[in-house]
Amino acid sequence: MQLSDFTVHDIARFPEVRCAPETVHPGYSAQWRLELEALIERGEPFFMLFAEGEFNEEPEDTRVRAVWLKENKANLASVCRSIVSIERDEAKRAKLLGQLAGLEKAFGIPRLVASTEAEGWVVGLESVAHGAGN
Repeated sequence: MQLSDFTVHDIARFPEVRCAPETVHPGYSAQWRLELEALIERGEPFFMLFAEGEFNEEPEDTRVRAVWLKENKANLASVCRSIVSIERDEAKRAKLLGQLAGLEKAFGIPRLVASTEAEGWVVGLESVAHGAGN
C-alpha cells in the first residue's frame, strides 16, 4: 500500500498519524487495518493523534479492530510511541485521564490527553523524540 492511498489516517504531518471521527464509517476497519500494517512496515516512529469528537463505529468494525490490535499489539508498539487524545472539556478530560492506565495496558502504548491540538502535537512529538513506548 502506498502512503498516498491512506483514507482513514491522515499522515500529512507525519510523524503525526491523525484519526478523526469523520473517517469512521461502516466497513472502514479493512482500510484501517491496511493502513496500520503499512505504517508498521514503514518502520518509522510515529504518534497517533485522536481528534476531538465521538468515534461511533459499527460492532463489526469494533470486532475487526479488536482482533487485529490483540494480534499485532507488539508490532504496533514497536513504532507507535504514543496515542494522544484531544479533549477540550475539562470534565471529559478528567474522565479520560482516569482511564489511561487501562488503555495503556490494553494497547501497550502510552496514552496521553491534551486540551488542544497544539498541545497534542507537542506531547506527541516529544514521545517520538524521547522514544516513549520502547
